Amino acid sequence: MSPFLNQHGESQQIYATFVNGKVITKQVYDLYQQSFLESPLYTELYNNLDHFTQLYLHIGYTLNFNVEGEFSILVVVKLKKTPTQMPPKSRQCC
Repeated sequence: MSPFLNQHGESQQIYATFVNGKVITKQVYDLYQQSFLESPLYTELYNNLDHFTQLYLHIGYTLNFNVEGEFSILVVVKLKKTPTQMPPKSRQCC
């Protein structure tokens, strides 16, 4: 099994969260404990950020990682064109 697809399906939950227009924050509020807890989805993304960045780039999205302020968030943004749809860079002659 890939280290990025654990038994909890966090990769699938991450994708579902993003395609439903939501963000993933570093901490989530637990109503039962009445406190903030580390988000397992954020932790999965952060620990494998290079992998997820490349994965989402290949399917036409870019990950925006914002660590400013009190809360760290990850947002996915749809690219206008995927890297494979972008025209090759023109070569300059001589």
